[in-house]
Amino acid sequence: MKLFISETKYWNQGIGINLIVLAVNYLFEQLQAEKVVIDPQVWNTRAVQSQHTK
Repeated sequence: MKLFISETKYWNQGIGINLIVLAVNYLFEQLQAEKVVIDPQVWNTRAVQSQHTK
């Protein structure tokens, strides 16, 4: 999954993390995934931070 919110007015509103949570919940609950790995680029501090938010 690649997530990019180009409109800066929508940054810092939790939209990205909400999307990630919804997608991961769907994978576990609807598709019965056993494991989900999220591996952001280490240089992307915003992406790394969002993975540790919830």
